[in-house]
Amino acid sequence: MKFKAFKQGLCIPFIIFLLLVVIIPMFFIVYYAFTDADGHFTFSAATSFFTDLTQLNVLLVSILIASITTVICVVIGFPIAWILARRNLSKGSLIVSTFVIFLSIYIHRLGFVVYISSHT
Repeated sequence: MKFKAFKQGLCIPFIIFLLLVVIIPMFFIVYYAFTDADGHFTFSAATSFFTDLTQLNVLLVSILIASITTVICVVIGFPIAWILARRNLSKGSLIVSTFVIFLSIYIHRLGFVVYISSHT
């Protein structure tokens, strides 16, 4: 009874979305962080990242943007979660799923805007 959505296959679209948008890109990030141009394992990229001031500045700006995004998501998500918890909605899981996907798209769009603005 606990895993009703999983048994009905309702979580399959989200699992596919998570795989395509989070898991596979993270694999590529880790792979390229620890390999050189020939594909051999090395720590040189990680070492140069933490010794270059420009890259450390990029890291700090990324942490700042992530913090701001987290605050925005909590400010938007907490009231909606509170409302959904207080009401007996038959379509509550659909609303929650839609909201989670909306927040994921918002976070990725914000990251894309920052990426484009830094390359113009």
